[in-house]
Amino acid sequence: MLKAVLTVGFLAFGVATVHAQDAAKAPDEITPDRYQIVLTQDAPAEAYLLDTSTGRVWHMTHMSDLKGEPDVWMYMARVDSEAEKLALYAEHAKKGA
Repeated sequence: MLKAVLTVGFLAFGVATVHAQDAAKAPDEITPDRYQIVLTQDAPAEAYLLDTSTGRVWHMTHMSDLKGEPDVWMYMARVDSEAEKLALYAEHAKKGA
């Protein structure tokens, strides 16, 4: 009887662990439509890379000051709250100050 209870307990724990691991991996999974390249109508040369899972955005930037002048996706910081805005002000001094 004790062996049966322990077996059921280990099976339940194993299933719960596997399920938790799958749930933890879900945001990082790459689906076919996860990343979208977005072009603006006003300036078609402006390209953005959008991660539809996290909301992160990158802007296509030409690095003319580097040899070979590569085009790279540059991450764009996002400010979603007053606290994040204050942290940004603390990190970057205002011009002319």
